Amino acid sequence: MEQMTRKGITMESALDRKIYSRVDLVNTVTEKPVAIFTFDGTAPRLLTANEAYMSVLRTTGTLDQKSANTNLDSGAWGPQKKICSFLNKVFDGTAHSITYADNGQYIMASAEKIAGTRKKWYGRASLVNISEDDRSVRTHVMDDLSRNVIDIFDGVYYLDYRNDALQVITSIHENLSEDRKIGGIENAIRTYTKSLIHVDDKARFLAFMNKERLCKAAKDSGRSEATGLFRVRRPDGRYHWSVFHAIVFFKHESRDVMLLEREDIWERQENREEMLDTFVASFPEKRRMAPVLQEDGISSEIFEAMRHAAALKFFWVDRSGKVCGVSDAFASYSGMAEEKVEGKTGKTVPFFVDVPRLVDYEKEVIRSGREITTACSVIRNGLVQEIRLTGIPYYEGNECAGIVCVVTDSEEILAGRKENITDPVTGFLNFRGILLSGAQFDEANRLNAEEYCVLECAPEHIEQLSQQYGGRFTEKLAEIIAESLRQSDLTGIAVGRTQGCTFVLFTRISNLERMMNAAGNCEKAVESLTDVDGIPCRIELESGIAYGTEGADFFEILQISAGRMRRALLQGTGPVFSGEQVLVDMGVLDSTPEQVVIIDPASYHVLFMNRAMRQCFGFSSGEDLSAKTCHEILNGTAAPCKDCRNSTLTKDHVTCWSRRWMGEKLILNRDFLIPYHGGIAVMSVGIPISDYISLAAKDSDLLLQENDVNETIETGIFQSDAGEAIQATLRGIGHNLMSERVLILERTEKGALSCTGEWHEEGLVPVQGEMQGILAEKLEPLTRQFDNHRVVLIPDYEAFCKENPRMQVPMSGIRNIISGQLLIGGKPQGFTFVVNSSEETFRRASLLLLTLTDFLAVLLRTESVQKKLEERSLTDEMTGVGNRESFDRYMKTRVPGQSVVLISCDIMGLDTINSLSGYEAGDGMIQKTAAVLLRFADRSRIFRIDGDEFFVAEEDMDDAGAKILIRRIREETLAQGIRLSFGCAVHSCKDPDFNGFLRELENSRLRDRAHQKTEHVDEI
Repeated sequence: MEQMTRKGITMESALDRKIYSRVDLVNTVTEKPVAIFTFDGTAPRLLTANEAYMSVLRTTGTLDQKSANTNLDSGAWGPQKKICSFLNKVFDGTAHSITYADNGQYIMASAEKIAGTRKKWYGRASLVNISEDDRSVRTHVMDDLSRNVIDIFDGVYYLDYRNDALQVITSIHENLSEDRKIGGIENAIRTYTKSLIHVDDKARFLAFMNKERLCKAAKDSGRSEATGLFRVRRPDGRYHWSVFHAIVFFKHESRDVMLLEREDIWERQENREEMLDTFVASFPEKRRMAPVLQEDGISSEIFEAMRHAAALKFFWVDRSGKVCGVSDAFASYSGMAEEKVEGKTGKTVPFFVDVPRLVDYEKEVIRSGREITTACSVIRNGLVQEIRLTGIPYYEGNECAGIVCVVTDSEEILAGRKENITDPVTGFLNFRGILLSGAQFDEANRLNAEEYCVLECAPEHIEQLSQQYGGRFTEKLAEIIAESLRQSDLTGIAVGRTQGCTFVLFTRISNLERMMNAAGNCEKAVESLTDVDGIPCRIELESGIAYGTEGADFFEILQISAGRMRRALLQGTGPVFSGEQVLVDMGVLDSTPEQVVIIDPASYHVLFMNRAMRQCFGFSSGEDLSAKTCHEILNGTAAPCKDCRNSTLTKDHVTCWSRRWMGEKLILNRDFLIPYHGGIAVMSVGIPISDYISLAAKDSDLLLQENDVNETIETGIFQSDAGEAIQATLRGIGHNLMSERVLILERTEKGALSCTGEWHEEGLVPVQGEMQGILAEKLEPLTRQFDNHRVVLIPDYEAFCKENPRMQVPMSGIRNIISGQLLIGGKPQGFTFVVNSSEETFRRASLLLLTLTDFLAVLLRTESVQKKLEERSLTDEMTGVGNRESFDRYMKTRVPGQSVVLISCDIMGLDTINSLSGYEAGDGMIQKTAAVLLRFADRSRIFRIDGDEFFVAEEDMDDAGAKILIRRIREETLAQGIRLSFGCAVHSCKDPDFNGFLRELENSRLRDRAHQKTEHVDEI
């Protein structure tokens, strides 16, 4: 675990598994543009996108998924912030689609949440380029809006750096008429500055318009935009303050700029003087508010001096949230020594409950530059308490270097709350306090995915011990457990007592190891006890743990941990000894299959009778038997039994004897005396001998079946290939059920049933070939029974067919059938079909076939995956034909003695096309070539050997046939503007010199290439 943590690998939580299972359900194999993304609140990231989605992106100049993620992560891409804001609304359910402009294209995007928390969630996205649809109302609306928006600007200019020209879109200035194109951007800017910009702003405006500075400012803005405020001479001759917006098109190779000019709002504000004071006052005066800490490092010296002398509880953090130091008062208050927290962030400091909220609070103080006070939940001395946290920013130079966090609390309020939520015996939380404190952990988990864990522990057999020794024993033991917990490090751990000696510990998941250590130390301390309050005893603690993602709320998590603890108590390592007595839970006696009765030896009245014995004698579980005597129930007599052994029983000896109750079943009895409610009682344990003999036979049969199953599965597992494992499993089913044949019938894409696997006894003719494409309705009488049973037994096939005339299996000689449903991923995919099993094995076939059918389903899924992977490894991804590996395998698996004609096709001029027109054009030519070859040859005999070379293999073809084929391919490719050079050679399996054959093929192709070049020159 530590090595995984150091490498940055985290364990998959229950929440992660739920999220991933939801994401897996999204279908991206569709013609619609679909992508799956993740969003952490700052930048979305594409995880996968289908080809239709990428086609839309390519219309905006984004060529691949990597480039798309670079845009989404970069503030330099204009729509980035707009998309992030939109996705936050998608998470809240207040938005579903957005339209934005990207590289001159109008894109309409829609998104929906799949699963996750606000901290990190997954979604499904789709895109449409509405610019390409002239009928799109949205496109016309966007165009109209763009034209209307332009009217609000005093000037709109396009700086075309590729052609070094400034295009005037619109302008109020007389010498800059619309649609005027001015050559030389730098000269145009200088002319504009000289004639229109105020003398005091000229240098600043030229610096603003410097392209490198402009691009940097736009990139840093997160909006692809840089802004500046300058005085510009307007047509009335006066200078007015104007705002310039420079939008940089980062997707353009030349990084062109759109420059927008408009008059500043303050130029037209009527009550400008009054509002300016309010406007200025609204900005934080950071220098005035900051402590006098102007020299680097002074803050640390002041805090160091204050930390030891001051009674103030405080700590200070830097801008990144790392703790730089804590005061002595805070260290004592929180229970943490400074070396535990210095250099850590809130995520690794266990004192605070809702860490993401704390981190957001620290960021807000630094961002605003002002003092902020907030309520905060912390864990102190095992209790969850609420404190007030006041954050004060401190500065070094003119920059905010971090914040000082001062902790305050109201002792009176805390005292009142503590009385209501603490347990008077242990000083830890009571049940109410546990629920209130747990709710805060639950809220942190729900809002910020801050997972927590709950551990519940209790001593074994505490109820019996409490009944025997009273409440004082319980309280003393609870005090011992509480004290042992206090001896451990409880930093960041909330502790409470629900009742008796049951304790609950809960903390953040990052603090799990500390909680487990505390529980382990407590367990050792309790197990080392030899007495409690003077009573000799040996006690063991059992515990159960649950995680915050396992339930809907904290109360449900508490129930889960309690259930696991109870199961641990029931499955404890041994009984608890108190003195010389052994305490046994009555629930154990009630659940045992033996017949148990406890009797008063003086009055013969029944004090207790367990469930098994009540069922045997026809009594309900709630019926009161205290007025009945044992001889009345067991023997049907009014007087005690003549052979009653009660008078001979002792506490230190078990008496064994047999008798027939009610004159019927033979019972083996074990009787002895036990202490009972301050007195003595007789416990009788009866074992029906005939039932045990029958049960032993069933157990033996079950063990035999389990052994057969395990042997078959073991044989299948050790096969190297999934197909071989399936065959071994079918063979194992056939042998164990003594059947004639075993088939696998799977559903095809068209809904029919086909046999995909068969085993049969030696000497039988295989039927797999005849069992193909069977109409589903012909086997419907069998398959409809899978609605209620996973395994169907048909002992008399002939009688079954008479009752179900639609049943038509294309196989003769069937006497009986055993069939098990195949489920893959919870969906029915077919069934096993076992024919003519022996009568001896037929009755016990259900368990064996059910287990092995499920095992077969796993093997079939594995085989399917293997086939897909193998097919992918043998297929050229670009063209869909075979690759070099596929060609090598084809040549190795040819029929002995068979010759093959191999035609080599090489695309001429591909390198030139890649250089002049780009690799996309070259890829298109390769794909067109493959498409032509597929018209003349089967896909299984076409191979792409290299970037521009294909092989076509034809069996049973002579040299004349090969020439005709080459001529037809050449004519078709030339018609599409593709020139190929061809080589042809014949190879026989008897020829060992395969390399020589390939050289002959290559020489043939080179001769054709040279001939074509000569012809091409002659044509020119």
